[in-house]
Amino acid sequence: MPRKVTGKCSGRCRKPERRLWTADKLSQAIKSVKHGMSRNQAARIYGIPKRTLRRYLERQLEAIGNPEQVKLNPLGSFKPVFMQEQEQQLVDYAIDMGECFYGLNAREMRSLAFQMAQKNGIPHPFDTKLQVAGPDWLKGFLQRQPSLTLRAPENTSLARARGFNRESVGKFFDLLERITDEHDYPPSRIWNLDETGVSTVQSRNSKVLARKGQHQVGKMASAERGVNTTVTFAMSAAGQFMPPFFTFQRLRMNDGLKTGAPPESAFTCNATGWSTFETFGQTFDHFLKFARPTVEDPVLLILDGHASHTKNLEVLEKAKLNHVRIISIPPHTSHKTQPLDVSFMGPLKTYYGKALNSRMKRMNGNPITAYHVAGLVNEAFTAAATLSVAQNGFRKTGISPYNRHVFQEGDYAPADFLAQSVNQNTSECSVNNKLTCETVEDSSGGPQQSTGKFMISYSIGHIKCTKAVFLYEMVNCR
Repeated sequence: MPRKVTGKCSGRCRKPERRLWTADKLSQAIKSVKHGMSRNQAARIYGIPKRTLRRYLERQLEAIGNPEQVKLNPLGSFKPVFMQEQEQQLVDYAIDMGECFYGLNAREMRSLAFQMAQKNGIPHPFDTKLQVAGPDWLKGFLQRQPSLTLRAPENTSLARARGFNRESVGKFFDLLERITDEHDYPPSRIWNLDETGVSTVQSRNSKVLARKGQHQVGKMASAERGVNTTVTFAMSAAGQFMPPFFTFQRLRMNDGLKTGAPPESAFTCNATGWSTFETFGQTFDHFLKFARPTVEDPVLLILDGHASHTKNLEVLEKAKLNHVRIISIPPHTSHKTQPLDVSFMGPLKTYYGKALNSRMKRMNGNPITAYHVAGLVNEAFTAAATLSVAQNGFRKTGISPYNRHVFQEGDYAPADFLAQSVNQNTSECSVNNKLTCETVEDSSGGPQQSTGKFMISYSIGHIKCTKAVFLYEMVNCR
């Protein structure tokens, strides 16, 4: 896309004079000519150049009977990568994500555009090394889509307290009720999947007996900083547990890392040890192998809003093809609405810490490394993965059995307090700080329910398109 010269210019700036008219004006001019008005008069009345009107009359004679069929020829030699319908899908997806507090930044939107072009075989000039669209594409995209703009998001340092409010939780239960009404998912087909990190060095130490008055009490550890390993777990409302999925922090996988792991566990590795788009795709394949969803027996999967979950087109495509319906919990509410966080992760970390301490005392001065992690996780997983833990997690979150009134008024007290504090500070800031306060209201009257569900493939001409909208059920909440 050619760059435009911006900034101040000396003297009189030249304004563009091309296409100062609209498609509606052109349609009206063509319709008037059809009813007997001369071309010159129609061009003068509707502000269209004579040659332009004559060219459209000659080239689009089939549109005279229906002026709404008039399509304007693109200006310049640069053509957009996506068609108008495809760009609208990107717009809808970005708006939905923004309303859910998972808005796309400039880099993520460029990455999403690259994924959409690659997966649908659309020719593009994007950077294949960085796998993102260029900044010029994003600039032109925003110019073509005036409903989108880059905004600084609200500070969410108190996100958990502010996020767990009646509105967001109510919308989540409305969505869950609608989904369960459409299909009766038994407890064995309602799953929750989430990751957690484990380290070779315990983060929290329990108290030990020492001499009174001793200023420093030490404890033997493998290193100053431990090596991180991400372990993904999944459990159902009926008490089933998926074998863990390990993501080690290394470049090459070694069979020695699998020693002592729970049976049928799966493994991968990357440079950071954290969950990425690629590793979560492998995790989802592992989940499909264990859950075995079918058309007659689909699965409802509950995830949090991590980027590798909500913005991973490959996983969302697999979910649709393999009869898995994904819903996302409201942002910053996993401590109360995610079953794994409510009942499983806490005991797991406790048992893992005990296993780590016990193993360290038996190492005879040798450090604990990543080769011991699988065995330590096995000890903790065996102790924490019980039927009562899984059932309590889904019951306390109100997911299964369904109970939208599981949370009491006291659970919303922090959010109510913060909302009152924000309103009070907003009303007083102009007096105390001599600032002008402005209230910005949503003209649409608030967030609306997202209607996108799954990946939809269709054809326009000879181009295969994939709908880049919500391919899972997302709760819109503020």
